[in-house]
Amino acid sequence: STSTSPAWRVAWRGEEEVDLGPGRGHVCFERVSGRGLAASLATGADWHFMPRAGGEKIRLDARRPTRTLKNLLQEHDVPEWQRDRLPLLFRGDALAWVPGVGIAAEFACEAGAEGLFPSWRVAGRVSLC
Repeated sequence: STSTSPAWRVAWRGEEEVDLGPGRGHVCFERVSGRGLAASLATGADWHFMPRAGGEKIRLDARRPTRTLKNLLQEHDVPEWQRDRLPLLFRGDALAWVPGVGIAAEFACEAGAEGLFPSWRVAGRVSLC
């Protein structure tokens, strides 16, 4: 399916709040322990937010197979109108976080380590974590 929303891209350099642009909301990162994205990975690399283009895959659990984003969005009951508006977090070409779905195993915080827990806020309300 071709998305009707215009393509956009917003860099993330480890800051605690990222403005995604008009009508797209913000992503906030809360410092936590043992969950979220591994804080040690948060700086330096090519992190960015982009909308869904189609064909994305993510592995949420190292012991489970890689899944298509389309199937996961359906399983997690993310409304269809919201799917193409989701701010997906990538590191390079690798999908790292999907609001309402989860964090890729390769970027997830280990137990006891410092993490950054992302949440997507639109109009001041938390939409999806």
